[in-house]
Amino acid sequence: PTKREESVRWTALAGSVAVLMTVGCAQHRVSAAEVRADASCGDPNTVSQGYVLCQGTVSAVPDGATLVVGIEGPCSVGESVVTGRVVVRLVQLQLPARRSPLGMRAQQALASRVMGKRVEVLPSPYQHGGDLVAMVVSGRDQSELQLEAGLARYRNFGDYALDWYRACVYQRAEATARDRRVGVWERK
Repeated sequence: PTKREESVRWTALAGSVAVLMTVGCAQHRVSAAEVRADASCGDPNTVSQGYVLCQGTVSAVPDGATLVVGIEGPCSVGESVVTGRVVVRLVQLQLPARRSPLGMRAQQALASRVMGKRVEVLPSPYQHGGDLVAMVVSGRDQSELQLEAGLARYRNFGDYALDWYRACVYQRAEATARDRRVGVWERK
């Protein structure tokens, strides 16, 4: 191809990526009231870390941080592409033991919110093991809801596992549960 054809191809490709990122961000824009409520975490609309937006339907919830999602169409995760039935692990969560009463409550709470529903999966740049590590949104971020209810603890997966805003929101959700002494923070 000529230099001009190559330039046009790259411009079109860059435009496609920009549209994908814009669409992904637009679907997760936060209202002014929510920005004020989370002011200590900053403005979520200025996050510098990009996420690929994948969509699918939840077919199983094995525990309080794991979903089986039927991904619709190909979804790019790093250098690989996932499609079809995928095990998704909620990012930044440390759960109580699966068979403990609290572990079962965590699984039931998550299942009640997402089972059979269409969800948005935003893979984390941090990937470890065979499961897809991601944020999962069905109305609200499911990791945040589990932390708010005291059904999990915040676990830092390291730099770049999550953007700074989400990490701050998760830590605040955990602090709220701890202050309310619910779930893993109950006093016996």
